[in-house]
Amino acid sequence: MTDRRIAAGVVVLGGVLTGAACFLDVLGHRFVGEGRTFTQVVSLWERRTDAPGYPVFDIAADPGWPVVAAAAVMVVAALGTLAGAKVAGAARLATLAGAGALAGVLLLFVVETLHQLQVANAFEASSDYRYAQTALPGFYLLVAGTLAGLAGAVLAQRPHAAEPVADDATPPFGIALPVERRGD
Repeated sequence: MTDRRIAAGVVVLGGVLTGAACFLDVLGHRFVGEGRTFTQVVSLWERRTDAPGYPVFDIAADPGWPVVAAAAVMVVAALGTLAGAKVAGAARLATLAGAGALAGVLLLFVVETLHQLQVANAFEASSDYRYAQTALPGFYLLVAGTLAGLAGAVLAQRPHAAEPVADDATPPFGIALPVERRGD
């Protein structure tokens, strides 16, 4: 039971870190040139910029709701692993699926962020603007939450060990062998 509690605790920790990341900014972009500085801040829900009329990077989707959904599935399923044996098997698989989905959303976000950096650097080569991208605390919490969720989901895959049964007739090496005695 202790192994399942530890695994569930690690998954819940991952969910808490991921939840905290949802309330913080994830990335910061800074454009400098022609005597002006523009900043853009990205969270899991929106992008904000202080440059009027300046285009904001378009992304495929805001990752806020997928992150919340994957983390919720992961945490609820991890708590389900603490239930009876009938529920624990399905809950272990659901924990792994939720953690995998969270890792997939994070991977999509990172790949898209790297693409934005590549586009900005190409734009920078043809203009007087300079571009800098900074990871903010929300990004680090999101990565830490995802890694903790994955680690806990992997730990949850360990089957519950049965209680050892004491048997006085079985020797320490586990196999009882009959002993034949021949008469002298």
